[in-house]
Amino acid sequence: MHRLLLLLTVLLLGAVARAQLAYVSENDLLGQADLIVVGTIVSETRDADVPNYMAMVTQIKVTQTLRGPKLDTVTARHAAVPVMPPGMMILDHGGFTLPVGESRLLFLQRGPGGYTIVGGGQGVKPAEDADRIAKLVASFELSASLKDKVGPFYFNQPVVLQCAVKNSGDKAVRIYEPQVEGFYFSPRLGGFAQLQIVPPDKPNANLTYPITVEPGKEVVVPVQVLLTKPPSWGLFSADTYLLTPLAVRARIYTDFGPDVKTGQTITRSPAFALASAWTLTLGGFPPPAEMGK
Repeated sequence: MHRLLLLLTVLLLGAVARAQLAYVSENDLLGQADLIVVGTIVSETRDADVPNYMAMVTQIKVTQTLRGPKLDTVTARHAAVPVMPPGMMILDHGGFTLPVGESRLLFLQRGPGGYTIVGGGQGVKPAEDADRIAKLVASFELSASLKDKVGPFYFNQPVVLQCAVKNSGDKAVRIYEPQVEGFYFSPRLGGFAQLQIVPPDKPNANLTYPITVEPGKEVVVPVQVLLTKPPSWGLFSADTYLLTPLAVRARIYTDFGPDVKTGQTITRSPAFALASAWTLTLGGFPPPAEMGK
């Protein structure tokens, strides 16, 4: 009997797949959102042709804009509840639905094909939070940017970007090595761009992370980035000289540090992501050598 109960327990546990969803703080939401709106959910439809993590398509009628361009309507994608075989389910999958006809506050970021909700369901708040979030947007003391010229990005040719963090607050912050992300506007050309940070040609011994940004200061750090040709470009060769619009931004993890040691325990300040605005440039194959760059 005990063996039978044990077997049933193992089978039941085997039918449930668990995935731990990372906590997304309001600093993360404020640091990454390109668009923050309050709006009415007009419709929720499922796109069967894309993966679950962005299968839900939400139409939003905007009633208030707290950050970003003033739009009357917005289309956003988010994760769908996965369809599983009978007897199987996934806990903490990140999928959800939004109530049609009700009003919500949404943190949105631009990506291939339109907007997505920052942090999944954690990027959706009650509409009643609008005044509180508006005050946080106005007082948010950190900003990231890309300085100087950005791109063009030619496949397998490194590009140096100048990533800046400005601290308008009254507390020092620490920043970690920037990452760079981008996307192609046409899904046929690859969706998200494959941008990799590579070691600089001339290493800077003084560039040691984390870097402290004092109150009222701005710090600019260089990173060398490589764009890789995506598999979807397999039909194109270098002599096509194909270039396409590419949106690029820096993503920099930040915390308020310093670490505090209590006994044998080190408590670290919670880190959150800070993103620059998207910069429009070009990506693809370089033009013929005789034409220069």
